[in-house]
Amino acid sequence: MADYSKLREELTTDPLERGYAAMSDAEAAADLNSEHRTRTVHISSAALLTWAGGGANDTTGVRSRYERIEANADESEQSSRAVRGACKAAVKMVERSDTYLDFANASHAAMVDGLVAGQVLTSDEKDELVAMGTETISRATELGIGRVLEGYVTKARA
Repeated sequence: MADYSKLREELTTDPLERGYAAMSDAEAAADLNSEHRTRTVHISSAALLTWAGGGANDTTGVRSRYERIEANADESEQSSRAVRGACKAAVKMVERSDTYLDFANASHAAMVDGLVAGQVLTSDEKDELVAMGTETISRATELGIGRVLEGYVTKARA
């Protein structure tokens, strides 16, 4: 069952300007349940490992993402200390099973930005990671009120 106080507040204040006042109860419920919002989610080390293993092209000699990150973590590469540090952290993140990448965490985002700035990863590869760490959800889920039924809207408006 929906949290009627949260639902009432959402319908009354309409903070996203969805136009609830002009909607029927059924339309408001459908809108609240439609997936038009996004949120950041953790990317597991297992998913990162799978992603990092890609990007290789044997015919052109392009190394996998993991190989590029690992090579740039090495002192022998021509990378700056900051880039090497980001690479070392990324390698640990991929190799350890109890870690994750979270773009809501400023230091995680900065690490990926550093890998792009250091030309270890491309901006397209960063975009792939951002997409992996983003999910589409409903406004009802975002509010934490569960699936909203037409009758819940009717009761909240009463």
